Amino acid sequence: MQFMLLLIPPLLLVLIRTGSGDRRGKFESAGDHLSPDDTLFVHLRCFELFAAASDDQSSDRERDASDWLLATNSSYMRKTDRSPDFLNCVLTKLQLYDDHHQMFKTLILTNQHRTYGNWMNLSVESVQSFSDDLYRAVVQSSASESLFAAFEPVFHRHQNTFFQLFLRDPIVLDNWYRQKGSDERNPNKTVVDFCEHHMSEELRSDICLIRSYQISNRTTEMEKHIDCIFRGFRYITSSGLIDVSEILRDYQLVSSLNDTILTHVRDCSDNYASIEVPVIKRSLQMYTCLLEGTLADAFKEAFDYREIRSGNLSHMLHKLPYNREQTKLQILALDKAQCDDQQTQTGRHNSA
Repeated sequence: MQFMLLLIPPLLLVLIRTGSGDRRGKFESAGDHLSPDDTLFVHLRCFELFAAASDDQSSDRERDASDWLLATNSSYMRKTDRSPDFLNCVLTKLQLYDDHHQMFKTLILTNQHRTYGNWMNLSVESVQSFSDDLYRAVVQSSASESLFAAFEPVFHRHQNTFFQLFLRDPIVLDNWYRQKGSDERNPNKTVVDFCEHHMSEELRSDICLIRSYQISNRTTEMEKHIDCIFRGFRYITSSGLIDVSEILRDYQLVSSLNDTILTHVRDCSDNYASIEVPVIKRSLQMYTCLLEGTLADAFKEAFDYREIRSGNLSHMLHKLPYNREQTKLQILALDKAQCDDQQTQTGRHNSA
């Protein structure tokens, strides 16, 4: 896994290995099931960690994307030197595999079918058959290759069931989004845009102030709005814990992560988003803390880039380098769509 180590400096690597956002850790979902947004995020994050590097043959990365993100057939399990680690990452984050005990977990299959079965073409018997085969599968060692070998024959017998249950089947997704409409975030809509669409009418009158990183005095509604964004960014888990490693990762992507920022983010989490703070208040308190003092601009830059990336998969698929000026222009365009010209000019990037 030399590719992984080259991408992530030691400072962040420690956090990723030990934090709630580690590369094979359980993915925190919205509850006992995974939404389409959840399962897409799992696949995108695992692709980001294990796909061919952008400086390798570009066709390798494109093939990885085709196999892992777009395929709904046997090519999903095409064997390469990267695919076992990708599979380990995905199955663990989908709560289908426990890498500590080296065994498959099948409760998530029942939960997925119970929650989304109306949009699927799956019988209870087909889900049970998949579950039974996983129960019988034996993973011989902790190596990713061993998991791949155990899962591969089960996958080939139940690939249609797998893709439907984890909401990667295009027909299931089309049925779901068509019925749910704007209630669920579409992958080409940014997290912030989605949350703004769902903010209260009361808070909407402050939207331009909020987009320029000011805190509305409509506290209850502001708490809900920032909580929506933090959950979409995975800055806060379903159990209400701030994921420091996920926040620091965004600083790293804009090349601003250092020891001072690391300490600052951890202190904000410890002091303003601890378990003593009610869950609904944690996101806003963490957000407010990160916007205080001389490190505010670094947070704004990381936050802006996360907003853009959340609605544009090409950044991840092609591993596009961070372009500060381009990101500023894209953010200003989003600001302008919500605010008039005068308000846009007083926005978030005036001091940048």
